[in-house]
Amino acid sequence: MEIIDEYKTITSTPAEGFYSEKRSKFYAFAHHVETEEQVKDIVQTYRKRFYDARHVCYAFMLGADSSLFRTNDDGEPSSTAGKPILGQIVKNELTNILIIVVRYFGGVKLGTSGLLVAYKTAAADAIDHAETVTCQVEEEVVFNFPYVMMNDVMRIVKEMKPRIVSQNFDNTCQITLSIRQSEAEQLRTRLDKLAAKIQGFANRNKILFLVMVFGFVIGTFTFNIYRLTKAYRHGQETRSATEMQDSLLRERHKEPVAPIVEPTQTRQR
Repeated sequence: MEIIDEYKTITSTPAEGFYSEKRSKFYAFAHHVETEEQVKDIVQTYRKRFYDARHVCYAFMLGADSSLFRTNDDGEPSSTAGKPILGQIVKNELTNILIIVVRYFGGVKLGTSGLLVAYKTAAADAIDHAETVTCQVEEEVVFNFPYVMMNDVMRIVKEMKPRIVSQNFDNTCQITLSIRQSEAEQLRTRLDKLAAKIQGFANRNKILFLVMVFGFVIGTFTFNIYRLTKAYRHGQETRSATEMQDSLLRERHKEPVAPIVEPTQTRQR
């Protein structure tokens, strides 16, 4: 389904039109509107302003897809006022617009065809005096990312040219972008792919870090085992040497001591 994200409307400056037939005067006013509440308020204002007019008729259309519209004949024969006004809105492919036509009765009835021409012409004159603009329906995309992704994110922004609504750059960054609705999904996809790529790098680095830590632990454990084994062997060797020395000393103490023989003296006879 094709997304309608572009429409034509008028600027916020009201425009006026006029038509006269058989002393009846038709004053037309075109306004840019975006909600039904605005329509009600503006219509009420004109009814108070032209309280002495015979009829205050109008038609409006809202939405980028022109899905919401209404007409009001305000006492004129059915479909002789609001419908021709709306017809000029449709003919000019406009939306988000309200056209009001105020009629001062001149004393002579115009008939159905005369009314159709009068309201149609007055509305067309107001549109001719209005400034039209082409607008786009935008959608906001919010993206959170680590600071290391900054250059990659800004490259996508430069290429797709969304409007930057807000941005906050810290250890964890957030940027809010506004882009025409038909391109919003493409922007999200590119940002999500970038996030997945960075996450992949992060996971790989995490695995490498864990491998390094594991290697360090194993290395430290092996080295400590080696030291303990060496110390144990050294202790065993020292103990053996000590025991050997003690054994030699004991053997020496067990050797018999030769008796001391005193020299004998010979008597002279």
